[in-house]
Amino acid sequence: IGTLEGILYDKDWNKIKRLPVRNLVNELNSTEAEQVNAIVFDGIITQRLIDAAKDKNVKIIIGTKLGNINYKPSELILLTFNDLL
Repeated sequence: IGTLEGILYDKDWNKIKRLPVRNLVNELNSTEAEQVNAIVFDGIITQRLIDAAKDKNVKIIIGTKLGNINYKPSELILLTFNDLL
């Protein structure tokens, strides 16, 4: 918390990349589908991030809190840090 960074993980929870939160959506859009399994980041989970994650078959997003979410794919798990504590 407080780093304004995100970490992308593969299906075995190996770190793929650490990057600034502001670059998460663009980075996801430039990766191959199913390469990223989970995203953990210090920021708000937005609909824009959810949509990009869905397109790349991401399974889990963990962030500081949920933003305004209009649609959540059933196959995507959304968690906040409070959910984990």
